[in-house]
Amino acid sequence: MAAPSNPVQLAQWTPHADEPVFAGHFPGNPLLPGALLIDWAIAALARHTESTPEHGAIRQAKFVSPARPGAPLTVDYAVTPRGRGKLRVMARQPDKEPTLVLELLVETGCCDEPAGES
Repeated sequence: MAAPSNPVQLAQWTPHADEPVFAGHFPGNPLLPGALLIDWAIAALARHTESTPEHGAIRQAKFVSPARPGAPLTVDYAVTPRGRGKLRVMARQPDKEPTLVLELLVETGCCDEPAGES
């Protein structure tokens, strides 16, 4: 089986503590909501491919660690051997190893199984 393609960085964002989303999620322990992270990653992929993933395209979502205010985030994209897209959101703190925040496996419309099969 072939290895996934080399990842391409799609976007960068540093969420700041004064952003409204942190006011209620969660007071005293702020973190970015998972839905916001998924939306940001899918939007970055849509800009990169100039199309949106197919309906029902998210096959798998893994939240590995929280995204906190002030932590620079990147989203990268690679194609798996089965033709699915792998999006990874990483937190990159200065002088520390990057931390995986979210990993998404999405249908890209290229080389995927027919609808209804998995």
